Amino acid sequence: MPPDTNSYAAPSRFRRSPSQVIPAGTSPRLAETADFDDLRRLTRLLVAAAVVLPPSMVDHGPTLCLFRRATGIPCPNCGLARSWTATTHGRLRQGFRTHPLGPPALLAAVMLAVTPGAWLLRLRAFAPTAVPAIASVWLGTWVLRLVLGFLSNAGSNRKPLDQPSRVARQAAVGSVSGK
Repeated sequence: MPPDTNSYAAPSRFRRSPSQVIPAGTSPRLAETADFDDLRRLTRLLVAAAVVLPPSMVDHGPTLCLFRRATGIPCPNCGLARSWTATTHGRLRQGFRTHPLGPPALLAAVMLAVTPGAWLLRLRAFAPTAVPAIASVWLGTWVLRLVLGFLSNAGSNRKPLDQPSRVARQAAVGSVSGK
């Protein structure tokens, strides 16, 4: 029996439940936009969390990064939640100080969340060059942050990169003095 030429089979890397199977007769272009839906939902959720959560909750919360907990060294994404929360609450300077790529990443996330799926398909043509460039900038920023963090802690008794931020120190002083 010859294969059905009217149906679109999703690539094997996208496993879909039976309720998410693309119906026969759906155009491949429309099916490809469905591939972005999960990413866009996650992006909307993360941006909404940055808007809703108060900065004090994020600044004084537990360390969730498994890499940092295991090694004591921040991963390339450490500080993004604090940066996004600070930026969405109008504290752009603190957003850049917490993670230099946080505000640009937030802008990109908002663009991804609101851009129509059909428009996102046009960006696939740029992926072969854009993804390595973005990854290089991201990792270069991480290495620079590590080097600057170790240099700023030279001669101190603290573990590298575990110094509390100025905001955290002010909050601790404020809670001790009863303000």
